[in-house]
Amino acid sequence: TTIGGLTLASGPARIGDDPTMAMDPAPGFFGLTADYFSHASEDAYWQDRTLQPSRLTVPILADTGFYDPEARGPYEAFKLTRHLGSHLLLMGAHDGFPAGTGGPFPQYRRWFERYLLGVDNGIDREPAVQAWIGKGSRQKLLAGEVVRLEGEDWPLPGTRWRPMYLSNVRSGTAKSLNDGTLSLAPAPVSVKQVYSSATSNPLGSDPQTTSVPANTGAGGYTLGGVLDRFPSSTEMNQLEPQSLTYTSAPLGAPMDSIGPASLHARLASTSPETDIHAVVADVWPDGTAHPVAVGRLRTSYPRTIASRSVVDPVSGETVQPYADFSAKTFATPGVARDYDVEIWPIGNRFGAGHRIRLYLTGTSGYMVPAAPSVNTVTVGGPARSRLVLPSR
Repeated sequence: TTIGGLTLASGPARIGDDPTMAMDPAPGFFGLTADYFSHASEDAYWQDRTLQPSRLTVPILADTGFYDPEARGPYEAFKLTRHLGSHLLLMGAHDGFPAGTGGPFPQYRRWFERYLLGVDNGIDREPAVQAWIGKGSRQKLLAGEVVRLEGEDWPLPGTRWRPMYLSNVRSGTAKSLNDGTLSLAPAPVSVKQVYSSATSNPLGSDPQTTSVPANTGAGGYTLGGVLDRFPSSTEMNQLEPQSLTYTSAPLGAPMDSIGPASLHARLASTSPETDIHAVVADVWPDGTAHPVAVGRLRTSYPRTIASRSVVDPVSGETVQPYADFSAKTFATPGVARDYDVEIWPIGNRFGAGHRIRLYLTGTSGYMVPAAPSVNTVTVGGPARSRLVLPSR
């Protein structure tokens, strides 16, 4: 809705350029909104509109960024068409791109020259996956403070996943409801911790949607462009009083975290349907917490589809769970269930001395909320609630 709203806001400029153009966006926007509410589950309507790789005969250049609100599709499109010679470019465009790089547009030009004009410019022989990851935040990435990584597949070969267990031991670093820690080993005793699902401030809890391009192309600036001038407005510290937090010890060396991630959580709620909204943040030595990845799941979809999920062959951890959205299964209020929450791909360098923090907070204000509820997470003991992050 937020992205579509920007399209509608550009209506006056469209009318000024060409009155006939103003008729195009509105039906599409309202039609898609109606589709969403008419087909809330992953039924035949949506399956008919997914990528059909068997129909493709040419390679594609799949482009996205780690803060793009429509991030998941390009990764999956690349994986499904890798055999055709497709490439995956991870530097952003819709969500902004690193200063000094020119963004993905030079790559677009070379790709079209190669596959439309037949120019042998060598782009097809370059690494299939090229990624630029920020050094601690989206703002750092936009400023050009990046690390470039390459590989021939996604996730990048050599990636390993690190389980970090949620613990009730206080970290002394956050002003949250619990100030817990992320530990490399599960605590032996189970502890229950409570927070509210009340709507959260999306400026921090939903960086993908907040980080739309700075310029609308219609002479105005979007919310993301304005907030880039005030970095503190998008930090996670503001959300701590209503959140559960789990914070690691300071890292002894830089850690490049790039790839899919997941959260395994045992959770009960006072409502048969609520939202699990998880934010991964990079906590700098000055204490500011910058969101770098988000996962969200409505609890009425507790099952996963194993054949469409990604499992780390070394640890056996499910690192990219694919939820079964075909039908809802409501929870019994007060009864805990296990959930595997997909965290959209992260691309961030956590610097030496930085900390990794997980926030469990209310649904982003950009999203359609579930009924208000009080949620209880079980940490430690057999629950083994944990964050699973990629590392290189």
